[in-house]
Amino acid sequence: MRKTQFEKKPFDKKRANASYSPSDHFVCGRNAVREVLQHRSELVVDLLCTAAAKEELSKEGAIPEGTLLQIRSGKELDYLLHTSSHQGVCARMSASSETDFDELCSDDALAKSPVYLALDGIQDPHNLGALFRAAECFGIAAIIWSHNRTVSITPAVTKVSVGATELVAHSKVGNLSQAMKRLKEKGVWLLAAANGPNAKIPSEVDLPGPKCLILGSEGEGIAHALQELADLEVFIPMQGKIDSLNVSQAGAIILSQLAR
Repeated sequence: MRKTQFEKKPFDKKRANASYSPSDHFVCGRNAVREVLQHRSELVVDLLCTAAAKEELSKEGAIPEGTLLQIRSGKELDYLLHTSSHQGVCARMSASSETDFDELCSDDALAKSPVYLALDGIQDPHNLGALFRAAECFGIAAIIWSHNRTVSITPAVTKVSVGATELVAHSKVGNLSQAMKRLKEKGVWLLAAANGPNAKIPSEVDLPGPKCLILGSEGEGIAHALQELADLEVFIPMQGKIDSLNVSQAGAIILSQLAR
């Protein structure tokens, strides 16, 4: 049967990987890409999308003039991004918003009385993405975590974050306890999310100057060394039959109070 101009080309791995390297940083998902195009379009190298996604974004006027655009099949995007949850579109970024930890600790940064978020052992990409989203919504200055104890930023994380991974500064450190010690030495209050006997409700916390909330994994909680460093603990009182929230829900509630 003779091919028509509308017939899809067969999937080609070479074509899917053409001009891309393992170090490339992608943001995927329609809402996440919309946010990046609106707020960080200068960092977008090119946009890869299916014909259907391109048509939708173009109708919305979401693609800035001059954006390089490449049409790819859904299968090609699956292969390139190692996920099928891209919704037919991804943006390749020229840089991530990762920030050097020294910059976060500078006198100029701390003079703004920032609120930081430190993550210990968050392994669920959906929780990490949701925490980035909450951090952006509540104006958190930066997120800090260790290389080894927290999941990396993946296309799935950027999608759940709705693009917040590109809007919130973040820093990966070798040792989270050492990083927290350094913040404490610089006058930053360390608050551990834990339900100890002396823990306070977040709305009762009234501390002057910069603060850093430390969140741990739902299974193991915060490492003992980090709890020992904390100036105080904060908890969310429960009134229902379920006695706990997941870490991203709890983090969003506490951050909203600390950033008020």
